[in-house]
Amino acid sequence: MADNKLSILWTNADPITSHHMVMMYATNAMLRGWWDEVTVIIWGATAKYVAEDHEIREKMDEARKAGVKFSACIACARNL
Repeated sequence: MADNKLSILWTNADPITSHHMVMMYATNAMLRGWWDEVTVIIWGATAKYVAEDHEIREKMDEARKAGVKFSACIACARNL
């Protein structure tokens, strides 16, 4: 049996892409049952964007409440 898991590598710090692709798809994928597990991996400049933007952190909170998991590159988080 295949795993029904999705990993999204979030490398684009563009707000439009972040809100209307990454967060919208990840959240709806869980709410609508498209995947059993969704993990968003924060990578590159996205680490800086997440640290500095309140609106995207609110979207991330909504996604977490829907069951989305987040992980991040430790080197990116430290350096950015």
